[in-house]
Amino acid sequence: MKVLELLLITMRPYRWSRSAVIFMPLIFSGDPLNWVYLLKISVGFLIFSFLTGSVNIIEDITSVQSDKNDPAKRVFPIASGDLSVNKAEFALATILIGSFVASFFLGPGFGITAVIYFFMLIGYFLYLKKMPFMDIVTVATSAGVVITAGTLAISKPVSGWLIFFVFMSSAFIALSARMRELILAKASSGQVSGIYEEKVLEQSIMISASSSLIVYAMYCLSSATGTGSNMIYSLPLAVYGIYRIISLTNDKVSELSLEKLILKDPYFMGTLAAWVIVVSVLLAVF
Repeated sequence: MKVLELLLITMRPYRWSRSAVIFMPLIFSGDPLNWVYLLKISVGFLIFSFLTGSVNIIEDITSVQSDKNDPAKRVFPIASGDLSVNKAEFALATILIGSFVASFFLGPGFGITAVIYFFMLIGYFLYLKKMPFMDIVTVATSAGVVITAGTLAISKPVSGWLIFFVFMSSAFIALSARMRELILAKASSGQVSGIYEEKVLEQSIMISASSSLIVYAMYCLSSATGTGSNMIYSLPLAVYGIYRIISLTNDKVSELSLEKLILKDPYFMGTLAAWVIVVSVLLAVF
């Protein structure tokens, strides 16, 4: 049991939230309580979550020596020696084989998107995360791949506007996470380092936030929703969600990363739950 616990820690479950966009095709299907759809999407979510976790295992295995000298990372299970590299490699192979086999059971298209997603994460880890804006585009594109996988899992296509909204909002969150890193670094050491300048990030965040809301508004007003213009009533919740993320990004009290702050924030999570309910009702009733 201890090995499984250490393996779970290494897989960083808080990062699995990135795969949650796979539920959007279900939410926007107009039939969110369909148990067959829900089962397929839930399995798909686990597959993409395990693929995300497997890349975290790869990251810890390849950087084990440098992590041992890092005050923050030397407590990680592999770096500390609590989880051996051999056990981690065996678990990694098992997770990857199981995830890829399961993905193709949901359909060839779903399996292909899972493979694409995995190699995008590998490319991000090895090269792209060090390239300004290419890292952001990669994160946003991977979110687009995940929502596409969701449509393939339940054979319910979604509007191009919605996919573009996912892309822009993912870019906004990724940029905000980079800004959060700068803020925390500045608070701890008084120095700002990284591949981005603060002003560039501020401008990029504003552009991506505005674009996200404009694209979502266009989706709400388009004929693709099938609800006339009633979907516009969900827009205020999206606006508040964007504002809340900006507020959390600039939080001076907590030392948590943006991802952890979002997951622990009752206001954002409550808004997200309300948005899911409002959208589901609007699409089911009208």
